Amino acid sequence: MTTGAKVWFWLVLIGNGLGTINTLRLPRIPLDDRIVSTLCGVAMVVGAILLLNRRKAGFFVMVGVQTLSGLVSFAKGVNIIFLIIVAAIQLGIVYYFINKNSDVMQ
Repeated sequence: MTTGAKVWFWLVLIGNGLGTINTLRLPRIPLDDRIVSTLCGVAMVVGAILLLNRRKAGFFVMVGVQTLSGLVSFAKGVNIIFLIIVAAIQLGIVYYFINKNSDVMQ
């Protein structure tokens, strides 16, 4: 696996981990939203760990989580344009690295 892929997967892991911890600390967010956000964050961390272990399944976990997060945000009436942009960039880069390293990804 290339160094760029490892760096990106670590950034995804750390970013989602810190975001999950931050969500737990915000008392003004309703509890049900914090629970959903925490579960999505944990799933994204699991996806990043799978990618670091050279498993393509991590990408599919991330796609599922981003889809679920978008649907929940849409149902809550949140503007999902920013969410779509972030998801497209993050998943696009992950997809690029998976294809570039297809010989070592399982």
